[in-house]
Amino acid sequence: MKKIFKYSYYILILFLLFIFKSPINYAFKNINSIFKKNTLSDANLEILKAENKYLKKEIKNLKKFNLDDYNNYDYLNCKILERNVYDFYNYLIIDKGKDKNIKKNAAVISENGIVGIVDKVYKKTAKVKLISSNNLNMSIKVNNSYGVVKKFIKDTNEFEVSMTDNNNIKVGDKIYTSGLGITQSDIYVGYVTKLIKENIEYKLYFKTSYNIKNLNNLVVLKELRNV
Repeated sequence: MKKIFKYSYYILILFLLFIFKSPINYAFKNINSIFKKNTLSDANLEILKAENKYLKKEIKNLKKFNLDDYNNYDYLNCKILERNVYDFYNYLIIDKGKDKNIKKNAAVISENGIVGIVDKVYKKTAKVKLISSNNLNMSIKVNNSYGVVKKFIKDTNEFEVSMTDNNNIKVGDKIYTSGLGITQSDIYVGYVTKLIKENIEYKLYFKTSYNIKNLNNLVVLKELRNV
């Protein structure tokens, strides 16, 4: 009798499993589906949060720039991807290139003046030649006098310029790009620190309003807008 009861119990269990097999499977499938959806939703939410954080940071960085003087330009925010320690004062790589319509010779600025010019453009990056590079030969103007940046003096963080005349230049006068060379005109460069006359040549020295050793967010000045 006990054996019959035992077998009947097993048969009942098997019967119940057979009846409820589909609902159980369905329930597990639904739970798994919900879990996957929630996981994907959480992942998408985290991505959106990261993108939002990045955009807020970009806006904050752009606010540091006084771009009122460059309203005639299309400009693009960029970041430094690479700055080789062996070429530290000559070049750096930014994270914008042909895909963002970056062109050779476009000026690259910090929030406190010109940093350099675009030297080479690749698909998604560009190589920037810094004003501290001794072979840039950037043309500048102070008041109505013109000159060419000849070299960067690391010990004093000063730039040496060969001038045509001194035209009453004073220490503290502001320096801008002249537009006579490959660089766009009227971009702030720095301020005069001293002026020396050697024979018939004037040598001007200036500093930038930023630290060339510590560059972060930059802006590329693209084409002049049609205004």
